[in-house]
Amino acid sequence: MKISDNYVKFSYLGSGYPLFFHFIKYCVYMLLIMLITSGIIQIVINSTGTKCLSAADYLSSKPNSSEYCNKTFVT
Repeated sequence: MKISDNYVKFSYLGSGYPLFFHFIKYCVYMLLIMLITSGIIQIVINSTGTKCLSAADYLSSKPNSSEYCNKTFVT
């Protein structure tokens, strides 16, 4: 079944089935909106941050261990 199909054809099973499929479709839409609005912004902010050090920089500067984090794609 495609996401754009008409869910009313399941109404013979009861009103809960079409409502469930509409709910799932709107949950996917909301997750996409949240990813676009906050996810992309956070990726940009994290990639331009200066709090994390690479492993080579950590060994040369010996920072405080509470402020150290590995510089990876995620952080």
